[in-house]
Amino acid sequence: MTQLHGSLSGLAPSERKALENLYRRRVPPGEIISPELATTLAELSSSLNRQIGLLIDRRGAVEFVVVGDAFRLMLPDVGRQRGAHGRLRGLRLVHTHLRGEALTRDDLTDLSLLRLDVIAAIAIERGRPQRLYLAHIDPDAPSDAPWRELPPESPHNPTTKFSELIAAIEARLERGKQARDIVDLHDRALLVHVALGGQVDSVARIA
Repeated sequence: MTQLHGSLSGLAPSERKALENLYRRRVPPGEIISPELATTLAELSSSLNRQIGLLIDRRGAVEFVVVGDAFRLMLPDVGRQRGAHGRLRGLRLVHTHLRGEALTRDDLTDLSLLRLDVIAAIAIERGRPQRLYLAHIDPDAPSDAPWRELPPESPHNPTTKFSELIAAIEARLERGKQARDIVDLHDRALLVHVALGGQVDSVARIA
């Protein structure tokens, strides 16, 4: 599947082809983005003067290629698989920022609402990738900002181990879910009303 998503008007056939070719790329499962693919995204994004985003699954396959304008992306519907409370989506978003900026509030909101594995922004300067900004869901963060931003990394030599990071986050999410389940169980009560004669008149469960 090579369908492009987002703002596609004005793209030349050769530009569309270059974007569609991104579906052929693979990222090693332990990495958030490979240095080679980060460089390709930066060069292509700069030449088009548009943000480009890749939604990548845990096998390292590109599931969605998204084209924005110079300032933002509009993400497609990624479905309802996974992403439930206590789970992550199984997709990470890696996208470009043309003016060298860090993650924006919109980026972090997408991370939270879609329960993405990770959101990453490749900060571009003079057509080259200069910094990699990362954030992930943090189960211990406040509900109005449920994420953690990591220190910037070099896109040419990223240090975050993606597989290890996701395993740690989902283990914490699962422990939190189990704790909530125990609390919910303890909070439940069974109310029985017995009428005269010993017959049960009504039964209700309070949860």
